[in-house]
Amino acid sequence: MNVLAIVWFLVYAINSLFPASLVFNIFSYLLWLVTVVYLFRMKVQFTFFNFMAIFAYTTTGLSCLIAEFGSYFVETQTISYLTGATSRNLSLCFFLLYSSYAGFSLVKRLLPTTYPQIISLNRLVYSFIPFLSSALIIGLFYISIRYGSPNDYNVDRFYYWANIAPSWGDYLKFNLVQLSFLLGMMYAARPYKWLLVMFVLGLIAQILVGEKFTGVFSAIVFFITPYFIIHSSKFNVFSTKNIVITLVITFIFSIAIYNSYAAIVGQKNATESFLSRIILQSQMWWAVDNISGEIKDYSELIRSFFGTASEDRYRGIFYLMSQITPPNIFEGYYEKGINFTMASPVNFIYFFGYPLSLLVALPVGFICGVLYGMFRIAVMNYDYWIILLFIKIHYTIVRILTMGETYALTDPKFIILCFIALVYTLFVCLMKRREKVYAI
Repeated sequence: MNVLAIVWFLVYAINSLFPASLVFNIFSYLLWLVTVVYLFRMKVQFTFFNFMAIFAYTTTGLSCLIAEFGSYFVETQTISYLTGATSRNLSLCFFLLYSSYAGFSLVKRLLPTTYPQIISLNRLVYSFIPFLSSALIIGLFYISIRYGSPNDYNVDRFYYWANIAPSWGDYLKFNLVQLSFLLGMMYAARPYKWLLVMFVLGLIAQILVGEKFTGVFSAIVFFITPYFIIHSSKFNVFSTKNIVITLVITFIFSIAIYNSYAAIVGQKNATESFLSRIILQSQMWWAVDNISGEIKDYSELIRSFFGTASEDRYRGIFYLMSQITPPNIFEGYYEKGINFTMASPVNFIYFFGYPLSLLVALPVGFICGVLYGMFRIAVMNYDYWIILLFIKIHYTIVRILTMGETYALTDPKFIILCFIALVYTLFVCLMKRREKVYAI
């Protein structure tokens, strides 16, 4: 990991001193792929906690690399060209993960892996998970039968939840995704087939109410993460089984997404819309990087980066959208609550300038790594009740690392969740060191 860090620091330095180069962009992306392979082979537990961020960085990096050959971003109405955005963003992606691994390793080194549990509370949560999951699945099936799917009306899922189906259904879907982690925990402990059936029914329910990729993908990642954390020694990224499963899932996702676009825009325009969506994955990376320069003034940093602004339009990803999007287009998205994707790590470049962005990204990654280190201990102990809190923390971290919502670190709710998780983790680990066992 340290050798990779040295190479990536050279990439960071070259990006700071020399003009953009297509060859260097390609080199940076290939170096990123080497980094990903290394992480999956050598740092399995850490990698699966960060799976969604790593996947997002990998796909967005490829999209940005293609865009720098020259593309048109429909939503921002800009034509892209070679700027070096791919290399700059990927270098920050690495250092976010590198500092996160430092925090993760620190917790792993200082705290014991096993500790005494609150047995009765865990049994209660364990028994409640299947019933709650079933209720959410039934609720989504009811909505799909009663109101149909977005494809039936040729609309996207945002319009569907805002104007057709009851809005609480979107909340059911959101919670079902997070419960997938707990179902995965149960499956990792005892691989009962009925757990797989329940999980698959949950995926089908999400698809029926218009989820194309993000929700379904998140649910799959949440479900498999506990298994590979607990059984990390058995994982081989290059095994025939894992390669085949990955290819099959990728194919199914591609077909599902394509058919969804075909239902909305018609079979004739589906391919064009599908390819356009792939290119749009990197529009934030390229467009925000393209208007970035020196560090912003103090008031803008406090208001928009640290998130003290009273309205979402003036902070985080919506603020960055407003800087790169024509006003009429931005207002349309903002009123519907629709945001673009992947505002991180380009948000660090925008607010602090590329030369200083590394100094801000490192502590952010470290904090996330410390939290993941505590999360790992809870997973290894099958401590279901505290994992309920850690799932909320995990979801916020994913948004910080991918959507650029760094201000979430100072959100009171997030701070309270982290405080409870920290105090509990330190307490039970202290009990372990004193060799006391509590069974309440």
